[in-house]
Amino acid sequence: MKRLPSMFALDLDGTVTRREILPVIADELGFASEIALLTRLSLQGSMRFEQVFRLSVEVLRSIPISRVQKIVAGIPLDPEIEAFIAAHRESCAIITGNLDCWISPLVERLGCISFSSVAATQGDTLVGIRSIQNRTRAVQSLRKKAGRVVAVGQTLRDLPLFEESDANVAFGGLYDPPQALIGISDFVAYESRSLCQLLSSLS
Repeated sequence: MKRLPSMFALDLDGTVTRREILPVIADELGFASEIALLTRLSLQGSMRFEQVFRLSVEVLRSIPISRVQKIVAGIPLDPEIEAFIAAHRESCAIITGNLDCWISPLVERLGCISFSSVAATQGDTLVGIRSIQNRTRAVQSLRKKAGRVVAVGQTLRDLPLFEESDANVAFGGLYDPPQALIGISDFVAYESRSLCQLLSSLS
């Protein structure tokens, strides 16, 4: 198989999507305050993502998967980034800690490789978590397909992604990237159009 010059590893929440996925789900289902607190602790680095995610899943696990999927399907995507992915599907990958069964509508819509946490399910019921997505291993997998991996993210939870990738772009789409992320970035972009122009130049 021919290796691509670059693979683009794009954080899903707040980078490709215009809203954080878990808070949207929680708001629709009446758990907004609980998930908002956990999300804030994760973004601030006060709790590890794995801890926050397991607690979030416990809060939401009683909700039918199909209902969550319907909510997720309505989350808006950044049109510029979605268009870039559509034009470069073979060289783009979505990276997210969210459960595969929850985000499947977005993954199908984008049509590119995805790396996510894996759910244990029984029919339309979420039983638990089989595995939590590891960003380091995701980059290692992508590197087998390309000469380099270019990471795009915007929060502290993207640090492992940036530390493993060959080039990094801190993106201020939904949030201002923290200095810890900017400090190990090769580029910083604040608008999706300029981000996509930059990624095109790195293809």
